[in-house]
Amino acid sequence: QHYNTAEHDGAAVRTMKVLGATRFGRKNLAFIPDRPRPVPGGPAEVLIRVRYADLNPVDLHKLRARPDGTPAPPHRSPLVVGFGGSGTVVAAGGDGEDGRDASSSAAAKARDLVGKDVCFLADPGRDGSYAEYVVCDARLVCAVPPGADMARAACVPVAGCTAFECLDKVGLPVGRGGSAGVEEGKRKRLLIVGGSGGGGSWTT
Repeated sequence: QHYNTAEHDGAAVRTMKVLGATRFGRKNLAFIPDRPRPVPGGPAEVLIRVRYADLNPVDLHKLRARPDGTPAPPHRSPLVVGFGGSGTVVAAGGDGEDGRDASSSAAAKARDLVGKDVCFLADPGRDGSYAEYVVCDARLVCAVPPGADMARAACVPVAGCTAFECLDKVGLPVGRGGSAGVEEGKRKRLLIVGGSGGGGSWTT
């Protein structure tokens, strides 16, 4: 498969280290040194060298999706979780199976992100961010401002998007006019349970 690549330390890296599990259960996580490095499947996808992986309860839920000790499906073994993180975009994809051509706006964004520090949401159907590299849809990737703390940036996508979606579902769409989308003169009360957690703190 052909795609535009930015070489890492002068040579193409073909394998990577991941924290994965060949069997379900948190205690079955182990470092695996030779997982094939993912390849962008089309022009709207980017390859990210991960600096920080965001840890979330959903990662544990995925590891516990089946009874402890159950072998992971062959096509997903080892099971690599992690739904968010931060890192640097090292490559953008070329024409491929995602159905988009290189002239699409998503493809243009992917090319523009190469070389930039970013935070991202990972694809649940692929290896997650507990890895040295991850492939993401460019629409789920955001450039991190220069000088921003990359560890903190890694915590933004999952919790931030969760908070945004929760507010949207209860009729408080943030950033769509007015104060959190509420008509002037009208007030609403919102009970936030677990306001000190990731999603709760962002919602607050």
